[in-house]
Amino acid sequence: MRQLVSTPPAFCFFLLTLGSLFAISSSPAFAADSPSSTKEQAPGNALINPGTFQGWNYGENRTDGWQATEQPAGFQGTEQAGELLSSYLLQDFTFTFRWKVSSEGALAVQFPTENPERTWQLILREGKPGIEWIALHGKTFAKLNLPQTGKPLQEHTTTIKRERGIFQITVDGEKLKPVMSPSVLAPQIQTAPVGLSLKVLKNEASFLEPRLQEPPGKSLFNGKDFSGWTQLSRQNPDGEITEWVIEDGLIKCPKDKAGGKYLRTKKLYSNFTLSFEYKIEADGNSGVGFRTPVQGWPSQDGYELQILDEPEDTPRSRSSTAAIYGNLEPFTRNDRQEAWNQMTLKVNGPMISAWVNGTLCQHANQFWFPELQYRPDEGWIGLQDHNAETYFRKIRLLEMPASEGIPQWQVSKRPETPSWRIARLLDHPLLTQGMQERLLITDRTFGPGKRPRVFTKFRGPGIISRISQWQSSAKLSFYFDGEKEPRLEGTPAELYDKLPQLSPNKTPLMTYLPYQKELRIEVAAGKKPVRMQVESIRLPGKESIASYSDEEDLIARGLLPTISYRWHQQGHGSWRDYDKAPRVKGEVASLAPGEEAELAEISDLGMVLWTRLHAKGSVLKNNDLWIKVWIDEREEPVIAAPARYIFAGLEGGNWPNYVVLSRDGLITRLAMPFANQWKIALENRGKKPLKDLAISAAYLPQTDPLVERVAFRWRLHGRFQSGKDSEFSEPFISLEGPSQCLGIVYQTPADKKPLLTRFLREGQEVSTWNEESLAALSGNPDLSVEQRGVVGGNWKGLTWRYFLYCPMRVFKSIEITAETPQAFGDRLIWYYSPAWVK
Repeated sequence: MRQLVSTPPAFCFFLLTLGSLFAISSSPAFAADSPSSTKEQAPGNALINPGTFQGWNYGENRTDGWQATEQPAGFQGTEQAGELLSSYLLQDFTFTFRWKVSSEGALAVQFPTENPERTWQLILREGKPGIEWIALHGKTFAKLNLPQTGKPLQEHTTTIKRERGIFQITVDGEKLKPVMSPSVLAPQIQTAPVGLSLKVLKNEASFLEPRLQEPPGKSLFNGKDFSGWTQLSRQNPDGEITEWVIEDGLIKCPKDKAGGKYLRTKKLYSNFTLSFEYKIEADGNSGVGFRTPVQGWPSQDGYELQILDEPEDTPRSRSSTAAIYGNLEPFTRNDRQEAWNQMTLKVNGPMISAWVNGTLCQHANQFWFPELQYRPDEGWIGLQDHNAETYFRKIRLLEMPASEGIPQWQVSKRPETPSWRIARLLDHPLLTQGMQERLLITDRTFGPGKRPRVFTKFRGPGIISRISQWQSSAKLSFYFDGEKEPRLEGTPAELYDKLPQLSPNKTPLMTYLPYQKELRIEVAAGKKPVRMQVESIRLPGKESIASYSDEEDLIARGLLPTISYRWHQQGHGSWRDYDKAPRVKGEVASLAPGEEAELAEISDLGMVLWTRLHAKGSVLKNNDLWIKVWIDEREEPVIAAPARYIFAGLEGGNWPNYVVLSRDGLITRLAMPFANQWKIALENRGKKPLKDLAISAAYLPQTDPLVERVAFRWRLHGRFQSGKDSEFSEPFISLEGPSQCLGIVYQTPADKKPLLTRFLREGQEVSTWNEESLAALSGNPDLSVEQRGVVGGNWKGLTWRYFLYCPMRVFKSIEITAETPQAFGDRLIWYYSPAWVK
């Protein structure tokens, strides 16, 4: 694309009567909301993060044909480019930007509404036919011909202001005059919220440094008392305000209080623009909660926009200022230490954006992130007491109608990159779509020696997902794509610090280590023998993936913070008890020996997100209580197993993992799609009555956009095999395809010695499988050592492994069988199979 040049802009003003609302001009009320210490800059908030498309990648063809520029911040596009659709929903606003077009070029700035047939459009071009303002079905409301300058690449400045259904447009000192009365439009159309998008209609165009101002809205704090506010603690969502004081008309959080509370609004809000100023002490921590249920906690059940005083050169993290705490780091920072800062938070439908001192620092589409997609769309707004002296002032809120936004947002899909496979670890509905990858397991032992030896060579494209080594001093070397020198080296402890961390455990190390063509791994054992097991995900041959580089960030933004946040929270038993998914629940006071009771049923199309057994922890000590699940009017249950195996590892409490947790009962997070029916029952197979039992489940109904094509999703099965009924020579695991093995839970051998097995895939023995590989999959081949990892473990008589990152794909069959004939103990095999497989 040719380089466009700038020339000084002229100025002008115009009033056009049409439909929509007001955007603040430089009125005293708005100017007063700016921090006194802010350096001089253009009014309003910048709508572009320089050099990126953050908040602008929602068009049908996304960003194809567009280029994001840094200096000046903007976009350059061609007529082959698609519509560049932003994440902003506006009513009253003032919108200023610069633009330029090539010879005979034309740029359309569009304001789509919730009705796809209604769009305001400003067409910008040089000379004749000039600038046009078009509304709804293509009727031209106003025209303006720019003077012929002979310089097609001249830069122009445009301001669009909307107030109570009236547009005012300023373009370089010329006035657009209305040619059609807006009275033909219904009031609800005139004032409807609008989106914002760009389209190059001809040749090339640039859109530069857009800034937005909105009315400040109403004040949430009167400067005198806490009318409209209450205090939230973990114990009481509506308590007396004890942690906050009013000082010189400011809200102050003193440092000497207990902390751990929120000053929250009594009213709940959905869509809004919130603006405020804050000042916090050195190293202080605070935040702003929003869309949080009355009984909930922001970081767990709603959202928290983080505030943290830290040095400017501190690396950005899930705890930095403007982070969506725990889940999404900001993509830049513009906060000042121990000074007044101005923040703006804009929330509309699934879109969340935040500015610090006028700089766009945060943007998220709720539906694109594994944790955020289930959070509520309404809740209170609150200020966090984190035991740091913090001041707040000028807290104002511009409320907008409840809305999911413009239709284009709903159909816009998350940009898929190879790294999004990581999301399967915590977003289990992704596992129901059917996988195209294949999991490869290589297990070898080396004797002592300083000389590097080849451990294995993987053909690409692929991802190393797990590295297990039971001799931590051995050095590994990784050679990518035929290179003669290793691109990555280190012991397991060193690799943990160099590679993305998908678990808190150094061994096994769960990570994301991609390679495009091939990867050769060498190992230098040193003075002791070394045992290693490496798991690789073989990708479809045509898939493009960038090989590992320590200079590039190969993982999609937000994935690593969310991953670490979830294992941390689940390790403490924290869970989304107030997400927006509907619930079903049933209970039984007593279950006699041999009795079965159906407790809950859903008669519809949908997907169960999690299931909770309300029972005493003693049910995990034996196989007396069974859980059965039926789907789609099938006669036989698709899941029938002891609760002890379904909630493996929870005897003894919570630990960091991705599958189960204990919180007001026992929870499993394995997703269960169904086409027309889901029902669950409890059965007592013991000799004593079981009392005070209940089942609850959260599910997504067919109307939820997250269950798209659920009728075609793969169905979850849990097949339990009793050791008492096992034949002496039968396989430990046998699965027929098409299916995907999701996990294995089995009875730890009484002698604590690993089961000696062979692995057959499609009838052929897998040569990279070690006879002790089955035990090593749990995290440690030494079963005498109890341990619990994020996907595997050996605890209280059970050993397990879940293949969440990449299930074992079965085309025809897989079989794990004994080296010599033997009878195995109890075991539960989790797997998914296509909906049409009964």
